[in-house]
Amino acid sequence: MIVASDIDGWITAGGASRRMGEDKAALEFGGRRLLELAADALSDVSESRISVAGARREFASQWPAFPDMGAQGLGPLSGLVTALSNGSSEWIAVISCDMPFVTSKVFTILAHNALAKHAAVVPLQADDRPQPLCAIYRRQPVLGATRKLINGTDRSMSNLLTGLMTNYIPNSAFHVLPNAQHLFVNINTPAEYERAKNILQDSDF
Repeated sequence: MIVASDIDGWITAGGASRRMGEDKAALEFGGRRLLELAADALSDVSESRISVAGARREFASQWPAFPDMGAQGLGPLSGLVTALSNGSSEWIAVISCDMPFVTSKVFTILAHNALAKHAAVVPLQADDRPQPLCAIYRRQPVLGATRKLINGTDRSMSNLLTGLMTNYIPNSAFHVLPNAQHLFVNINTPAEYERAKNILQDSDF
């Protein structure tokens, strides 16, 4: 288990949002912006030491922002390497800005499952796919692995995880949380945005 004093929080929000057609981080969800919800999810494990990997937003000036590093076309790897390169703590907690149902309890569970031997602690969805942009990473070893990955041909996040000592947390670990079946829903398109709002309206979130 790691404690909050060892973890800084990072929100990845540097994508172009082409499929959405507007800045996803600024979308309202339940009366709050997606970027604000992501910050809430990180607040407990990071003691509110939160930064943004991406452009600075006027509505989110309270959080330092760092433009994405690396070449075009790196996808989510760009946000991760930005967080790893600019962080200063031993561990970082990372969440994509487009996952509105993730709460601080998710990251509390991840932190409780982080041991000294691990380089990454990553939750699994119900279909057993990992969620690398809702995870906790040991900064230095993962930064080195990420830089090597960028110089290779397979730059996928899954390839990164297989090269690390990764603790995959089964989906069953989150079943006690409210709206567990929707925790890892993410929003990339207007249709997904509407679906998420319908889930919110019909849930006790």
